[in-house]
Amino acid sequence: MPTAPSSLRPPSLLAVWGFWLAVISGAMAILAGPAHKIGLLPLATALKALEVGTYIGIAAGILCVAGLIQTSVGPWKGIQGRNRALIGIVICVFVVGFVLSLAEAARTTPKIHDISTARYPGGDAANLVAAREIYPDVQSIMVDAGPTEAFSRVERTAQALRWRVTERDVPTATTPGRLVAIDRSAWFGLEADVIVVVSPDGDGTRLDLRSTSRFGAKDGIESDMGANANRILRFGAIFADITDDANHGR
Repeated sequence: MPTAPSSLRPPSLLAVWGFWLAVISGAMAILAGPAHKIGLLPLATALKALEVGTYIGIAAGILCVAGLIQTSVGPWKGIQGRNRALIGIVICVFVVGFVLSLAEAARTTPKIHDISTARYPGGDAANLVAAREIYPDVQSIMVDAGPTEAFSRVERTAQALRWRVTERDVPTATTPGRLVAIDRSAWFGLEADVIVVVSPDGDGTRLDLRSTSRFGAKDGIESDMGANANRILRFGAIFADITDDANHGR
């Protein structure tokens, strides 16, 4: 009896189920953060959705691999579903790989949520030690300009970083000032409080920063995964660019 053309034979159920589970996994992983950011899900629920999505991704990957084998070899070779299986595998690799990278970052960074430069007034001593050991580039910023001009550059830097400024205390030639702001992460919208202290220092100015996450172990997140240190370093990089523009009269 002649065999029906592959286009007329039913597709591999392994590939079909694996593909759709992979789509669900990807949607849960991608949308968990934005759903929390816009207030649809509390943080704990969003994190659980990311976790469940990862497990679904693992199961989907197994089904897709089985579907790929089924459509490539043996008596079912040539039936529909091979492309779905391949796409599902790609989605699963992305989801599981991404979550594993987050887990590795959490494992290898200090279990802290508060980072400040060494001379920041009132910084946590243990966190300062961690910052110096793990993030040696987190340092006070020395500015070859007066406090008022330095504070103006701080404000422009905060604006460039899209921080929401909640308090500003302009320094004088003899007294420090500070800028207080809130920053939000791009994916989950996790908030952090940032303080920049602008202090007269000889003929110039010194900037000291502190970045503190509003989430922590109580929310199921034991580490900031370097976010606070990176926030300070990113501030320093943008501030340096603004300073270079000012020095070149731009």
